[in-house]
Parts: sequence; C-alpha cells; structure tokens
Amino acid sequence: MHHESPRVAAVVATQLPEPPPEPVEGQLALRLLVVDNEAGVLHATRQLLEGWGVEVRGATGPDEALALAEGFAPQAWLLDYHLDDGATGAELHRRLAARFPAGFGLVLSADHGEAVRAAVLAAGAQPLTKPLRPLRLRSLLQRRFSAG
Repeated sequence: MHHESPRVAAVVATQLPEPPPEPVEGQLALRLLVVDNEAGVLHATRQLLEGWGVEVRGATGPDEALALAEGFAPQAWLLDYHLDDGATGAELHRRLAARFPAGFGLVLSADHGEAVRAAVLAAGAQPLTKPLRPLRLRSLLQRRFSAG
C-alpha cells in the first residue's frame, strides 16, 4: 500500500499562494426595504436579498415600514400590493417616494389584473407579479444600481 507522507502534503499546502479575496460576482450593494404582511414571505425574501449582498430591513405594514425607513434611508423598496387594513403597496410607495425621491419602488402582487398594474404604474412604481421570479428581480436591481 502506498501512503502519502504528511510532510509532502504540508509542503504542497504551504507553497501554494493564498488567493486574494475576490468580490462575490454580482453582489448588490444597496439598502432595500421589504414590506409584506405575511411573515414567512417577508423572511424568505429577506434571505434571498441578503444572499445577494443587499442590506435589508423588513416590515409587515406601512407604519412600521415608514418608521424603519427614517433611520435606514432605503435606496429601493419591494412592497407587497395587498397589505393589512386595506393598505396597498402603491400607496406606501407614494409615501416612501415623497420622503426618498431617488428611491426605486417595486410592488409585487399575486393579482395579475390590469387594475392593480395600473395603480402601481400610476404611483410611479415598477409592478412585479407573484410568484416572485428571483432572476427578474435581480436583473431589475442590477440595471438600476450597477456601477458606472
């Protein structure tokens, strides 16, 4: 039987230069606020975005979102259209955009009807449909926030 000498393995390991740390391809360095009244959806969306390098804050409703936004100054927000107590993502987008005019608003809805789409567009936000397609979201964010 052939056994590799531990000394040989140690020499090989010490002779290889340590590769410099590389930035993760496609990391998105931005502050994004996520608002969804379903805690499970909110958690999953945060995890997805954080995996892309996004600094995320999450809220379950408009009041919490507006309070969080004050200290966080989001560059973008991803809002569910149907929130609790009759509130909508379109209306919340208007309020956030009034406070952070350079912000990029995306409003997500399982309702694929024209009325919801029209309301989102009228508010000045980008409509997205559920289920959320991560590649579509990532593409929109990269186009909006890519350096250069």
